[in-house]
Formats: sequence, structure tokens, C-alpha cells
Amino acid sequence: MIIDEKTRYILTDKLNFTNEHISILENNAGQLARIMNLLSMIQRSPGELSIRKFVRVQLDKMRQSLDSPGYADQQLLLKARAEYYTFQRSFQQF
Repeated sequence: MIIDEKTRYILTDKLNFTNEHISILENNAGQLARIMNLLSMIQRSPGELSIRKFVRVQLDKMRQSLDSPGYADQQLLLKARAEYYTFQRSFQQF
């Protein structure tokens, strides 16, 4: 899923996401949906400082997790684990 220019601007200029982070997010629908939901929380209640702080902390955690060197390995492991359990369930049916 491609990120629109306005959201890309907010992520890169205001929240310090890099272009590499953006490309990872475009390939991971779950992470992107989570970020979009957090940004919509701010839009729905712009004057709430507690919500802004919560969203900022969550986005910082997400950015840091994308910075970690094992992120790609972790995603590969999660995919392999899901395929294993899917295979195991389908094998048990026979």
C-alpha cells in the first residue's frame, strides 16, 4: 500500500521516519494500519494533550522497532512460524 504525500510528509518531517522506514511500512499493512489509526486519533481530538503524548510515544516505539537490525529477521521468523502452524493444521486434517 502506497503512503500518500501528506502522510509521508508528516512521518518524515515531523516524526523523523526515514525513507527506509516508509518503504518497510508500505510493505507491511499491519504496521501501516496501526500508524494510520494513531494519526487519526490525533485528528479526531486535536486539543487532547494526553492523546498526543500517547500517540507520540507509540510512534517513537514503532520507529525504534523499525530501526532495530533484527526487524527483517523477526518478520521472516514470524512468517515462517505462521507457515509452519498453517501446514501443521492442514496436515492434521488428513
